[in-house]
Amino acid sequence: MTIGPIYHLRKELVIKKQKNTNDIDKWKLYVYNPYISNGKRSNLIVKMKSIFTYSLGTMVLLSGLITTNALAKGDTKDSNYYLEMPKGYHVNAYTSARTKYNDSSVYQKNSWIGKDRTLRLWIVDKDKKDTISGGHYVDITSGQHKNIPSAAYEKRGKTSVRIAGEVRGTPNAVVISAKGVWSPDSSRR
Repeated sequence: MTIGPIYHLRKELVIKKQKNTNDIDKWKLYVYNPYISNGKRSNLIVKMKSIFTYSLGTMVLLSGLITTNALAKGDTKDSNYYLEMPKGYHVNAYTSARTKYNDSSVYQKNSWIGKDRTLRLWIVDKDKKDTISGGHYVDITSGQHKNIPSAAYEKRGKTSVRIAGEVRGTPNAVVISAKGVWSPDSSRR
């Protein structure tokens, strides 16, 4: 039984009746294209399945490589920091927390430090509790760029970090400020 054209002018929907051993009627639905013979149809289906399978596999592989490559590079986008160290001695100030993706140093470039003081910088976790700089500290002066060594990735893998800073030398008689940019991962090792 043929039911007129569907979607395309040359395709027809064919419904065939088959009987099984119990004489219960079963109906099967076929899409019939008179331009493809039975032998060609099976080869075409196999080719389409293999093309689809290879295409899907390639897309999965490429997306995995792109993701891995992005994570390997890390977060090297600079963001501004502004630290204010209150009056007193050994009073710390912290940047906002950012995620560290690799084992590179933390990039830091200072623009200025108030009263021409020296700052000591190191790396802490997002809760400001654990020093995860591996015992490394960096002293900087106004306008100086120095990367801060970090053991955060080696100890914890992908984790959030902050830069901690304090003024070196005599206690602060006034609030001391510092401004610059930083990124948790560095392409500038």
